[in-house]
Formats: sequence, C-alpha cells, structure tokens
Amino acid sequence: IYWTSAADGGSILRANLDASNPEPVVTGAGPNLMALALDSDRRKVYWITRDVEQMEGRIRRAGFEDPTTEDIVQDLVEPQGIALDESQQVLYWSDSGTGKIQRSDLNGGNVQDVMPQAGHPFGIAYSVRENMLYWVDPFMGTLSKARTDGSNVYVVRSGLLGPLYVDVWIPPTSDTGDTEHRQGLAITPNPFTAQTSIAYALTPGDGSAHLAVYDVRGRMVTILENPSPRQHG
Repeated sequence: IYWTSAADGGSILRANLDASNPEPVVTGAGPNLMALALDSDRRKVYWITRDVEQMEGRIRRAGFEDPTTEDIVQDLVEPQGIALDESQQVLYWSDSGTGKIQRSDLNGGNVQDVMPQAGHPFGIAYSVRENMLYWVDPFMGTLSKARTDGSNVYVVRSGLLGPLYVDVWIPPTSDTGDTEHRQGLAITPNPFTAQTSIAYALTPGDGSAHLAVYDVRGRMVTILENPSPRQHG
C-alpha cells in the first residue's frame, strides 16, 4: 500500500497490505500532494504536488528504492489526477484549472492534449484491457470515458454527487462465479502459417460465448466471437 502524508514537507509512505512494516519512500515531496501512480515495471512512483497560492502544480517522481525527486511535468494550473500506461510508457493527467486531460512520455516529453475541453476533470484512470481513459467531473456529476486519442467520448454515469476519484478494476481471467465463467488459453500460432484454431463447445443452458484475444499485459487485441445466447448451437 502506498499513500501520501502532509508530514515532513509532504511524504509518500508504504506498508504491506496488512498495514505492517510502514516506512517512508520519499520525504520533502512537496505541498498539497494530490494523487499517486505506480510504475511497477520501472519501480517508480509518480505524484502531484500543488502550490495553491501560486496556482502552480507539477508532477514528480522518485524510485521505490531511490528517494531522489524529479520534476517530470511543470507549469500546470490545478492538476488533480494521474494515470500510467506502463506498457506504452505514457503518463496521463487531468487539470481542472485548464479543463484538459493531457499526456506525455514518462520523462515528461512530448506533451499532448488528449481532451482539450474535458470540463473540470478530477480523478483519472487508465483501463489496460480497453485502452480507455476514465475520469470524473464533480461539477457536472459525471463519470466519462474516451479512447486514449480523445475519440469516442461517452458519459458512463451522470447525476453523481461530487465524484472526485475513479479507478478501474480488471477481474481475473479465471472466474468461478455462478453467472459467468472465464478461461484464459495460452495459444501459440503455427510459425509457418501464423494461424491457429480454437475449438469450444456449449451445452444447453451455458448461455453465450465471448471469445477475445488479449496480449500478455491483459490488453484486449480483438474480439473474435461475441454472439447472442441464441446464436450458438
């Protein structure tokens, strides 16, 4: 577990999931720490710090084992949330002061607008499986999503009461629940034909079958079969 504290000039701490062995990761992280994002591949933690009086915010990072602080993105107005796409090495953030959702590489270079008019975006999350961004707007009371290029904007929920943060939970690839059964298949194409065959059977009462291809990081590549319950036989 990683969390922020106002102590020691702004601190980031961590502990085991049972809250044992708490320890500081970074001290002097800055005022008004807002959000955290973890890069487990490169063992880095990213966070937002804001100077409320100066209306200036920035995104910083440090290593899990190296407390040296780096400024990654500066001159933000009111940054609120951050999210990482670790596989593509992209950093996303929301800024309610400019009304934008933006992105950069993990070193803060190549800054681009994803959503130049996102309202008042606060919390933001990235869905690996969908390759989508989710964000909330507490002024509009909405939870929205869009592709990472800013297209296909869709309001998932409206009428919410001041939502501030959002996260995405991806269920396991295997599920023993009563209503849905998932199974992950490691299938390697023939190296000479780059093709493979997938056979499956449904018995009466099984419902429908959803067949999709995912990469090793859980990102959906394509949907092969998504029939209605009446289409199998």
